[in-house]
Amino acid sequence: MTLGIAIPTYNGHMYNLENLLHQISNSTVIPQQVSVSISSLDYEFKPKKYPFELICTTTNEFKNVSQNCNISASKLSTDIISFFGGDDIPHIKRNEYLIKSFENGCDAVVHDYIINPDRNLKEFVSDIGELDFYLDYIDSLLGENYHPHSNKEVCCYAGGPISVRNEIFQKYKYNEDNSIFKSEDAVYNSTLVKNGVKISYIRNPLMIYIH
Repeated sequence: MTLGIAIPTYNGHMYNLENLLHQISNSTVIPQQVSVSISSLDYEFKPKKYPFELICTTTNEFKNVSQNCNISASKLSTDIISFFGGDDIPHIKRNEYLIKSFENGCDAVVHDYIINPDRNLKEFVSDIGELDFYLDYIDSLLGENYHPHSNKEVCCYAGGPISVRNEIFQKYKYNEDNSIFKSEDAVYNSTLVKNGVKISYIRNPLMIYIH
């Protein structure tokens, strides 16, 4: 299966974009495409060459997170669309484990993460074990913010870097209303669950959450 990564970002997170693209280049599996939507950018962005097709959409206008998600993902023609925030860093095995998960039959998948404000590079390449995958694990909703949880066991995962089959994204786009500011990921994930799209779960920490 082919993999594309959609990166919604803006001028304030440009400090991390080169690091992010470099880390994707070092992944155990290289994606076919990476699409970046950059808003509020007040200068010309000239990206380096990478071992994947890089699609950059830039504007000096404000776009919210959901708009940047939809813009970046809409440019991908791959079987799998994997969202990833412009201010975080993936583990080198993230792409590999995502593809394995979809080969195991999932329609959408989220994964665990590590919080590290110091950007410890050792964690980006650390041994995280074999793929620990749970098919269609998140299938119910709890909480006022419509954040999806499993009715089997509460699990730890990052809601933002969800990966979906391309046909799922074509049917369900991010809600671009500004009223859901800071809840975009939870609203999108809940939309999938409420429409019968079960979300699978990878227990391995596949992302370094920088804050």
